[in-house]
Amino acid sequence: SVVGEGQEVGVCLLVESISEIDVKNETANVSLTVGIFCSASADEQSSPSGKNKLDALWARMSFVGVVDMSKGDITQLRPEDYIPGTIGGEAEVTLKCKVDMDFASFPFDVQDVCIQLYCDPEVPTVLVSAEHFFRDGSQHGEACALATLPSTLVAEEWKLEAPIMYYGRTDSNETMLPFPAAIVHLKLVRKGAGYIKRFVSIISPLSLMALFPLQTPQLELADLFSFEVGLLFT
Repeated sequence: SVVGEGQEVGVCLLVESISEIDVKNETANVSLTVGIFCSASADEQSSPSGKNKLDALWARMSFVGVVDMSKGDITQLRPEDYIPGTIGGEAEVTLKCKVDMDFASFPFDVQDVCIQLYCDPEVPTVLVSAEHFFRDGSQHGEACALATLPSTLVAEEWKLEAPIMYYGRTDSNETMLPFPAAIVHLKLVRKGAGYIKRFVSIISPLSLMALFPLQTPQLELADLFSFEVGLLFT
């Protein structure tokens, strides 16, 4: 459908995994499936021109604020519970997101992994939730705005809190042009128990080993020093 600000395009983000959370380089890898849906004529629904329309739409979309990106091709979907006059497709995407780590509350800090999908504003477009292109009550996995899997974040040190998603236009004072955007905030919360298991369980034995030579008076000073330096490099 076409509204006052442009053609409506439905977007669904299915976040499949968050991995390699690097607190030193402040990055995280995110794998997701992106579903896009739009209105189409009867001819576009039954001919290759529909796929071409989806390809052109996908080419206008890009992720910003990422260090690296792998963007797959669109595969057209044909579910039975579309609303009439709809075409849609999905593509696999892998992002290496930049995360501005905040350690003020370490080791119980909360980090924000932000995924920002922008659409070229040259063609008037409004991004909306994909559910607008499915019939009421649809059980299709992409009949929603955002979805995560139970296995999205498998890490002893972190857990994933409820994500937040926003559809709208960017602030022209920040992006020069008001881009149609779908923005997701994934909240990573550090688990105290996971931190203790990963770091404290290693540091504690090393600290005890550092005290061991002090209880051995027969060691020469040079031997004591070499033992402590060896632990330091361990």
